[in-house]
Amino acid sequence: MKKTLCDEVNGRLRLALLVIVLAFALCPTVHAAIIYESAPLGAKGVTGPFATIMYDQWFGVRFQVAEPMVVKKIGGHFVAGIPGSAVPARTFFGAVVQLTGLTDFPDTKPVFVIDIDPVKYYSWTGADILARVDMVAPNTSADIRADLPGGGIVLQPGYYALIFGALASNSRVGMITTGTDTGTVSDFAWIAWSEISPGSPFPDDWYDGYRPAGTRFVVEGKPWSPGAAPIAVQLACPVSVNVGQPLTVTVNLYNRDCYDPASVNRFMMSVIGNADGTLGGLGMFGPYNRWLSTPRVVPPADCGTIMAPGTATPFNLTAIVAVPASLSGKMATVDIEAVTNKGQTLGGGECVVNVLQ
Repeated sequence: MKKTLCDEVNGRLRLALLVIVLAFALCPTVHAAIIYESAPLGAKGVTGPFATIMYDQWFGVRFQVAEPMVVKKIGGHFVAGIPGSAVPARTFFGAVVQLTGLTDFPDTKPVFVIDIDPVKYYSWTGADILARVDMVAPNTSADIRADLPGGGIVLQPGYYALIFGALASNSRVGMITTGTDTGTVSDFAWIAWSEISPGSPFPDDWYDGYRPAGTRFVVEGKPWSPGAAPIAVQLACPVSVNVGQPLTVTVNLYNRDCYDPASVNRFMMSVIGNADGTLGGLGMFGPYNRWLSTPRVVPPADCGTIMAPGTATPFNLTAIVAVPASLSGKMATVDIEAVTNKGQTLGGGECVVNVLQ
């Protein structure tokens, strides 16, 4: 397995080593991903064909989570049901619902609230509705996402449903249909709700199997792993430094989390070097605990087809105020290991420097 920047320092033999350990106030997250998608995207910027979401016709899909996950966003490929319509007619909702299995349905149905002519308004509540967010469909189709309230929800291993619907009778939203589903979608995963109307073949209830082929349901998130962090550290040393002079290194921070920034608030320093030129002459100076005057915030990564880590402006740190004379004529290694504010090391990077008289 290829080692990450945070793993490289583990197990290294430090014969002449200058150690700087940074301590971070970090969000305990790891790289984000699509947890579930029911269909490939297909062409964007189209006006159809689509399956229509209305107040009396909702669509959903069941999915399973095998490990604890943080769900941050939900979405799909949507378009206005009536081209050129105003925002109220393009407003709908997405919801994540707890299920007991792959044949379960949501526990409740929408209920009529009020009729403000010509629009009827409905409400939908239930203890199994874990999160719900309002969304607006564009007039030409796009693969859109909505942030769940509160920064997201944690899903434990189990069964869930992603539901899209509308709560006003003037809403018309299209889910673009490409005719192609992913290999993980099967007939039993699809669910729908409809309000009974004269001549309707569907019940006034949730039911299985209505399955517009290629409708795109997307759940985005990442594994939930408290204490894990996506920060990596790289160093740049000067070519050389003189004895008695400060040794300053340049620090680069990288964030591989797709959603959350990370904030650096303190660091700890130690100096280890071959103090007397013998194999047994390993000495340690420090450790020194120092706080950064201004926390460094590393923005989230750009998680497109090729993930580009978020980066902060590089900054300098003084590893030691005066390089000890005992290191003269040797090559020292500067090593950074990121740690949590609980003292848990996460890894880091290193660089080397010649120590001159």
